[in-house]
Amino acid sequence: MKYAAVFILAVLVVPGIRCKNCTRTNRQSNSCLKSCDPAQDDCKGTRDCVCDGDCGYSCVKRGLRCPRLTNIDHRRVRYRNTTLGSVARYRCILPYTSVGSRKRTCRGNGAWDGKEPICKLTCTDPGSILHGTRKQNGFELGKKVQYSCSPGFTMQGNSSLTCTRTGAWNRIRPNCTCKRTNNKAYRYCKSQCDPDSNSCTRNRGCVCDGDCGYSCVTKDLECRKPPAPENGRREYSSFKFGSTVRYQCNKPYTLLGSKMRTCRGIREWDGTEPSCKIICQDPGDIGFANKQIHRRNYDEDYVAVGDRAEYNCFPGFKMVGNKLLICNKMGEWDRAKPKCILPSCDPPKLADSVELRGRRKSSYKYSDIVSLRCKAGYFTTTTGLMKCDMEGWKLIFPKKNSPLIALVCL
Repeated sequence: MKYAAVFILAVLVVPGIRCKNCTRTNRQSNSCLKSCDPAQDDCKGTRDCVCDGDCGYSCVKRGLRCPRLTNIDHRRVRYRNTTLGSVARYRCILPYTSVGSRKRTCRGNGAWDGKEPICKLTCTDPGSILHGTRKQNGFELGKKVQYSCSPGFTMQGNSSLTCTRTGAWNRIRPNCTCKRTNNKAYRYCKSQCDPDSNSCTRNRGCVCDGDCGYSCVTKDLECRKPPAPENGRREYSSFKFGSTVRYQCNKPYTLLGSKMRTCRGIREWDGTEPSCKIICQDPGDIGFANKQIHRRNYDEDYVAVGDRAEYNCFPGFKMVGNKLLICNKMGEWDRAKPKCILPSCDPPKLADSVELRGRRKSSYKYSDIVSLRCKAGYFTTTTGLMKCDMEGWKLIFPKKNSPLIALVCL
């Protein structure tokens, strides 16, 4: 009897990372296991030679599993398995967005590769504005976007936007407009025009001229060179239409007038011509007092050198310090402000035969009244009352219409 020998070839399928070319390209040796040759099956024990991504063929523990991943605030993760080659995918809950890779793979070392992505709260790009520019360093929570208009244009709305916790900006984006709002346009503005039509003469262009709106301005217009203020300096790059000049004063001088002026369509600098003066700032009020500024020249609306500030306390209050302050040549007041306080009194000095009624204090406030009496062994026919006043202790009438008699103890 003939027997047919049947051989069953058992093929062991070992999980691994699918890849066409499984060569080791990872240069970080500590993240890869021992390399191997699948044709020779040179792994030992419970390890199999399988493809481990950029680690190439490696000796990976049979039945390996990576740790389970969990959801956290604003971030969700999905995966079907935790075996070698399993892929975990992350997503952030709106309005949060993902920073970093959103995909991780279970590797032969028993860990998920890469790093967990971070979910940051971000706002959408608010966009640019016409006739303006913006500055920003990101759209995350708390970040700001700062807008500014091109020379001549006026901003409508708020120039600064902040990203809030709701994922929305706290304000709407501003606009840069060019409208005629100058109430003396007949004097300070050129003819109005429409930028969409050619309504100006050949040597003029329709441009935005600040509060004059769109105006017919001479092409290549320049303003005269602005003079520098005495005891100060000016900064400018050109004198062309729309250019600006900025002013500063040397210390201790203060700038009066326009800090910045713009070359306008009428070939003049706007604002007022600045000057540098030594002035004192308002010294401020003090409690329980009136203040008055004495100017030597009342046509000036600032406090100049030599002007004085005078303080007077309210009735019942005592002044500590000097009531007059003078503005000196350094732009400072020559002394500190005074104070107005309620006067206090030390315990009254009494004769050996006299004492206070009640508890003796270390100090008495303004208007406090004390009663005096004779010590034991002495007698009197009068009553003594004393009051803490502006100048110290004073005797007062014990009763209405009674004569003022000092306490005499016999």
